[in-house]
Amino acid sequence: MTVTDNQTPPRSRPQAHGEVYATPSAGLVKKYSLTSKEKERVDSADAHINQRRSLIENLPNDITVEYCHMMSRNHARNEDLMASLEWYWKMPYGSLNLNTRYNIFFAGADLHIHHGMDSWALLPDDTTINQYYDMLVTVSGVEMAEKSKFPEIQLPKDGFQYRFIPLGDSMKQNRILRQNEHAPPPNKDQFTIHFYPFDTLPPIRSHLHPKFVIFELGRKFHELVEKDSAAANAAVSSYPILDRVHRIYAAWSHSLKGALAFENWKKQDSGAGDGDRQSEARLPLLPDRTEIAIT
Repeated sequence: MTVTDNQTPPRSRPQAHGEVYATPSAGLVKKYSLTSKEKERVDSADAHINQRRSLIENLPNDITVEYCHMMSRNHARNEDLMASLEWYWKMPYGSLNLNTRYNIFFAGADLHIHHGMDSWALLPDDTTINQYYDMLVTVSGVEMAEKSKFPEIQLPKDGFQYRFIPLGDSMKQNRILRQNEHAPPPNKDQFTIHFYPFDTLPPIRSHLHPKFVIFELGRKFHELVEKDSAAANAAVSSYPILDRVHRIYAAWSHSLKGALAFENWKKQDSGAGDGDRQSEARLPLLPDRTEIAIT
C-alpha cells in the first residue's frame, strides 16, 4: 500500500480517550540485560544494513556503542498496555516481547542517555506513517485503531528510512559527530559535526520496525505537549506529520480493559514461542529490583 501525505494543516491535538501510557521518568528503569541470543539477533538484523555501527553517529561498534531499546522494556510491566498493543497490532495475546531485534538498535552512550531523557526521536517517512494513519477509524468523532485494518509492513531488504529529530531544546548545547567514511586509518575528513536542530544529518536506514518507532515518537511528543506546548507547536511547524503520529499514538494507547471481545481474546492460547519472529514472544514480567540504569 502506497499513500502520500497531503500536508493538510495540523488539526487540534488529539485528546487521549481513556488512559494514555507513558514511560517512567528518564533513566528510571529497572536494571536487566539482554541474553546472548537476543544480542545475536540484533547483530544479525543490523549487520547487512549498518554493519553494527551506531545508528545516528555511524561509528564502529566498540565499548562506547550500546544496545538501546526504542520502546522502553519498562512497558513490559504494564499488562494492560501490552495486551492492548497486541490487540491493535493484530498479534496473538502474549506475543509482544520488547526485547525483539526490531525494537533494539545501536547507539553511542551519549545519545542513549538522551533517548532515555526523551530529548530526541526517529521520524519514519510520510508514506509509512500514512499507512498506519489511514487505517484509523472514526467512532463518535474519535479516531480509533481497528485491529482488522492494521497494516502488515515487512522489513525492506535495505531497511526502513528514518530521520533524527530533536524534541524540545534540551540538546541545544549538544553536537553529533557522525562518521561518513570508514576507510582506514581514520582521519578528520571522514567526520562531520552536526549541530541543533540536526537537520543536516542524512536520512537513516534501520531494521527497527516503524510500529515501535511511531509508538515511541508519539509517546515522547505527547509528553512534550503536556510539558511545553510552545516546543510541541514548534516541532509540528518543522514536521507537520507529527500531528498524525500523535493521533496514531492516542489510538494505540486507548485501553480496552473490560471490553468483552478483548477479554475473551485474552483467554485464548497465547502466542508464546522461541522469540524468533517480528514480535518475539513476550517475556515474563521482570522481578522488582533496586538498581537504576538507562534503557
